Amino acid sequence: MTSSALVGIALWIGVVPQALAACTVTGSGNVSAPQTGDIVECTGAGLTTPIVPAEGASDVTVIVGDGSTPTELETDTGTAVKLTDGSTVTVNAGATITTTGEVFAGSAYRTSTISGEGDILRATLNGGSISAQGGNVYGIELRATETATIDINAGSLAVTGEDSSTGALATADGDQGTASISVEGTAAIEVTDGVGIDARSSGEDGTASLLISGGSIFGAGASAGGTASAVGTGGAATIGMSGGTIVMTGQNSLGLGAVNLCQDCSATVTMSGGSLSTNGAGSKGVQANANGLGSDAAINISGGTLSVTGNGAKGASAIAGETAEQGTASIIVDGTVEISAYGEGAFGAFAEASGSGGEASVALDGGSVVVEGEGAFGAFAEASGPGGEASVALDGGSVAVDGEGATGLRANGYSSSNSAVTVDGGSVSTSGDNAIGVHSTAEATGGKTSVTIGGGSISTEGTASHGVFANMYAYEGTATVDISGGTISTSGASADAVRAAIEGTYAIARVTVSGGNVHAAGDDSNAIAVITKEAPSCDCGDGPVGSDGTVVIDGGTVSATGEGSRAVYFLARDGSKNALTIGTGASVSGDLLSENQGSGTTDLTFNGTGAQSF
Repeated sequence: MTSSALVGIALWIGVVPQALAACTVTGSGNVSAPQTGDIVECTGAGLTTPIVPAEGASDVTVIVGDGSTPTELETDTGTAVKLTDGSTVTVNAGATITTTGEVFAGSAYRTSTISGEGDILRATLNGGSISAQGGNVYGIELRATETATIDINAGSLAVTGEDSSTGALATADGDQGTASISVEGTAAIEVTDGVGIDARSSGEDGTASLLISGGSIFGAGASAGGTASAVGTGGAATIGMSGGTIVMTGQNSLGLGAVNLCQDCSATVTMSGGSLSTNGAGSKGVQANANGLGSDAAINISGGTLSVTGNGAKGASAIAGETAEQGTASIIVDGTVEISAYGEGAFGAFAEASGSGGEASVALDGGSVVVEGEGAFGAFAEASGPGGEASVALDGGSVAVDGEGATGLRANGYSSSNSAVTVDGGSVSTSGDNAIGVHSTAEATGGKTSVTIGGGSISTEGTASHGVFANMYAYEGTATVDISGGTISTSGASADAVRAAIEGTYAIARVTVSGGNVHAAGDDSNAIAVITKEAPSCDCGDGPVGSDGTVVIDGGTVSATGEGSRAVYFLARDGSKNALTIGTGASVSGDLLSENQGSGTTDLTFNGTGAQSF
């Protein structure tokens, strides 16, 4: 019978003949044990023998699939392809590599479809599929001394591990080593309770980097889309996303995270495009952590969409830990990026520095931040170490927050740290009872908390809401609000457009208006309110010693409408001294009221002439 007749019979009974398994070796070795410099090329079905270089062999090139012929490599030995020093592997379209079983490596049993150890290693996925199942599972695992490079350009990578699972891992443990992973094109990575891509550097001045410009990463459970870490002194962990899609679902899941655990190190995440979302309580979109002396954690977002859902979820989170003394945690939002966070206690952007002398900052220069949830925050910065600084600045873009007790922008300073919020452009809007547009607070003896408004707009809607709020709880502390431009408005009963409050002996609250527009609408509302609370008990001599509140209006417009509303309101507690000055360049519309308790006093200077107490 002729070969053409055999093909006809096969087609007639519905069976398509497969290409026979074939691996060719250019060099002196064989498929199961290639020698130094050999090239191994495999196509066809039925391949079951792992490709493992002979002992001592290096610089081996392995190619699986030719881009068109269906090629299957399936093993149950814990690995399918193993690389040694200087070796590379390329997987092309049409190839399917599957691994089960375990192999003992290092100190644990692992399942690694493609694995490698050596000074320089490289793996490229141009198509096809890689999958693995087992206990501790890796799709691609390259552990190098100098350089480990993984390029995922197309095809799919799926791993399932009972204990842990990682789609692709690249490590470099030598000084000045580089571990890098890139995802682009149509690549698809899927992981459950694990990490999609993971780059690690442990040597001095080493670099661990991830670059996502296309493709997709999907994770279920407590998974992370991508992580990069640096451990050696002077190391850098960097992540860049300019395209592609990352979706993580599960409690405490993470989209992208960079971390350093070393002195003078950096952890940086940059997002200029693509789409990233997480869904689950405590989940985070992008995160940068610094944990060494003088180390930095930085996030820069200028494009794409970033969305998180879940109670306590954070869109962008930068943290300089307690061990990161003199470290910084910074977030910059710019361009056309859209950040959204949904859930009780959720954050659009969160920066925290807890080490001595640490700085936490959030700068909003463009884009939009939308947050919904009770007690949620649009942008939040906190410094809790001695001598720290927390700051939030809005120069452009928009922040919209909806929820009871929610806040648009907030800076916190604790343990002798200062806090400041600056608005020179853009817009902040909040809605919900007890909501706050802009809030700066501190508990630092002799410290400062401030809000500076030079432009932009701030609006709040809700009962007992505040447009701008600065408060200080400390001995000789200062809470200041300076307004030279922009618009601040509140709508709601018992709401304050501007509020400054202090509690502490010899503390000072100061509100200065030299321009702009401040307006409160609602029954019992205040355009400006200054609260000087009772001082803590102290040995201060005869009589109570309180704190001082000052309001100076020498420009702009201050007004209040509604039954029982006031343009300026003082609450002067026992021992406090308050003062109000209204200059000739100001427009003030509404009642003036001072509630003096005990020996509290308030002095009024009107249009720059005369003074009286009331």
